[in-house]
Amino acid sequence: MAIIKRKCWPEFFKKVMEGKKNYDIRHGSTNVKAGDTLVFQEFDPETKKYTGRSVKKKILRVSKTKSSGLFHKVKGGGFAIISFD
Repeated sequence: MAIIKRKCWPEFFKKVMEGKKNYDIRHGSTNVKAGDTLVFQEFDPETKKYTGRSVKKKILRVSKTKSSGLFHKVKGGGFAIISFD
């Protein structure tokens, strides 16, 4: 099982911390799978610095879209929808 670190802006980080957000959408090229640990690291886009806060979540499921239509310009093709606890 891998540990994957991801940058997370404050408004989304707060929702993850409160349990109000239990999914994430990333480029389809992301290499994550169920059972991996996702570590969200709070990042302030105004200061362009990490705040030092983080939260760990276990990935429950990963669904991927195919590269077509709207998604044709996305690197790696489509998106990965990551569900976590």
